[in-house]
This record gives sequence, C-alpha cells and structure tokens, in this order.
Amino acid sequence: RAPEEDYKRFTADGVNTYATPIFVLVSAVNKISATMKLPAGLELFRGTGGKMELPDSFFKADSQGRVGFMEYGFLSTTAKMEVAIQYSGVEDGALPMVLRIVTGSIDRGACVQEL
Repeated sequence: RAPEEDYKRFTADGVNTYATPIFVLVSAVNKISATMKLPAGLELFRGTGGKMELPDSFFKADSQGRVGFMEYGFLSTTAKMEVAIQYSGVEDGALPMVLRIVTGSIDRGACVQEL
C-alpha cells in the first residue's frame, strides 16, 4: 500500500475511486507477462523526468544489507538508454536522472508497445 499522504491524494470522500481501473491494469499486465518472460540480466532504463530525489534508503543499507526503493505504481522502462535520457529531465535542467534496472528472477513485465 502506498504511503498515507499519497493514498489520500487519490481518494474521494475516503473511498478510492481507482480500484477497478487498477485491478484491470494489474490483471492485464499479469496476463501479458505470463506469455512473455523477462530474461534475467536484461538491462532496462527509466528517465525520472527531473522531478525525483532518491530516498536515503537508496544509498544506505538496512539491517539486512539491502538498498533501493519501491515504486508505488506501474514503471515504464525502455531498453534504449537514449530514450530514457530524453525523459530524464536533462533538457529542463532540474534533477536529471536515468535509472538502470537489471531484471532478476522475480521481475515481471509486459511489453505494451503495440497497444
């Protein structure tokens, strides 16, 4: 579940109005990803749009030696670093950043390029 302050932004009168669309999208990604396996070691990239600051947990290991952060929604990526750079915020001069993501055995995804 998303942090409380983020969750409140997407509710109306205390009722989350996005339950059905989120369920449908998750279901679609699960069905597509069942027919398409991401190979372990696949490099994917994501431009953050110049609007993201990484949390301390990205740099400082926890008690079990883990570092990183969690995205609370769908994460669009590309296999082309040049495309991610276009979305990095580099032209805006804000806080340009490109994340390099290497897939592992638990990652799931669905190519929706043709949809």
